[in-house]
Amino acid sequence: MHSSVKNRHVDRISILLQKYNIETIIHIKGQNNCFADYLSRHPIQHNEEIFDEDYDTTAVEPPNELSSHLITSNQFDITKIKEEQSKDSCIQNKIKEIIEDPTKHPYAFKDGVLYKLMTRNATNTTKTKLIYLPSSMINSLLQSYHNDPLGGHFGIRRTYFKIKNKFWVAIYETIN
Repeated sequence: MHSSVKNRHVDRISILLQKYNIETIIHIKGQNNCFADYLSRHPIQHNEEIFDEDYDTTAVEPPNELSSHLITSNQFDITKIKEEQSKDSCIQNKIKEIIEDPTKHPYAFKDGVLYKLMTRNATNTTKTKLIYLPSSMINSLLQSYHNDPLGGHFGIRRTYFKIKNKFWVAIYETIN
């Protein structure tokens, strides 16, 4: 295999993907792709070689075999979020309040999606739009970011920072 990329991690993923019959690759625009791609955004680097000092041996970790049923369509795309927000009574009440008086609440309703407006830190007054996640989607989001073999099994802090572009009431307590 000849590659212009000199990266063992990328090479391993390329070899893993070769066993699938991929006919087409469809680009999803960033604004419509609310659920980050696991393979390209995994935050932890793992050593591929394990050295045992007691026996002076080196073993190469076998690549994780991922079953094909784990590769599914994007269950958190903007269309699905809109659909689930329309069924959530709490979100529908917030939307009504915003329509009545948009300046009174720290929310935005744009293109049929409710967002929470938040500042990221005290020194920056720019408000960031966070997707207000419907309660029906919270467990599946946490499952996919925290417990899924592709997402990694991270602690509370890392899980929170991975999903910080989403919002729901008591988000940190739910993750905790």
